[in-house]
Amino acid sequence: MVAKPLSSLQIRRGFVPAGVGGLSQNSVILCEQIRVIDKSRIIRVLGHLDDIYLQELAQALCTILDLSL
Repeated sequence: MVAKPLSSLQIRRGFVPAGVGGLSQNSVILCEQIRVIDKSRIIRVLGHLDDIYLQELAQALCTILDLSL
């Protein structure tokens, strides 16, 4: 599983407002800080992102990893 850290302190690309995907506060997806974690470390799922946020995430990841969609 590939996990993406979230932060409520930085406002830049990958912004996800509170209420979306089960988030309780405004957050940013930190695409430059990719982590691989074991599924057993997931305690609970907070929610799911809407397609518009997933598309933005895909574009950001492609940019960071120098890939094309």
